[in-house]
Amino acid sequence: MTKYYNSHIKVKDFQPADLVMKTADIAIHHSTLDKLTSTWEGTYIINIELNSCMYQVQIHNGRELS
Repeated sequence: MTKYYNSHIKVKDFQPADLVMKTADIAIHHSTLDKLTSTWEGTYIINIELNSCMYQVQIHNGRELS
């Protein structure tokens, strides 16, 4: 079962200047969400790749996030 699941995983590599969205904090902390609650937030721009799974991003107005 695991082998089948893992064979369908798509690896995503992000580059600086790519646009991304992140999981909304409310979606992580609350298991009883309204079905219309957004689970994603923002549109962020990747600034720097810190390692293979961590990125420094910024909002469109230029403010950096960690």
